[in-house]
Amino acid sequence: MHWWGTYVLAYYNILEWLGFAFRYGYFDDMDGGRTGVEQVLQSWTFVPILHLSRLIPDLAPTGAGFPRSRTPIDWVNVKLEYRLNHSNKPVFSDTKPGNAILEGDQTSHQVQLQLVVNF
Repeated sequence: MHWWGTYVLAYYNILEWLGFAFRYGYFDDMDGGRTGVEQVLQSWTFVPILHLSRLIPDLAPTGAGFPRSRTPIDWVNVKLEYRLNHSNKPVFSDTKPGNAILEGDQTSHQVQLQLVVNF
């Protein structure tokens, strides 16, 4: 089984109560051992983060911070995540599990809304 992957993550607070994260991922499944298809997968993820703990006084931050940074860990965050996935093969499909992918796309889009509570 031969594969190689990496990702890069960046985070920035635009305002005290609003942050933005970006993540890029690269995965080369050289022999299809991890995904079942010899392919190169890439993803770009964009995430605005609303720090509710900084807007609502009763939800004060936890008092802890992320390692090697001065960014506090908030009690409650709301995240809206958009991810663009791309493969060099047509592997994305709405076909039900167990059925062959006869017509696939090389690109897929994912949107996710998260309520994150740290304690």
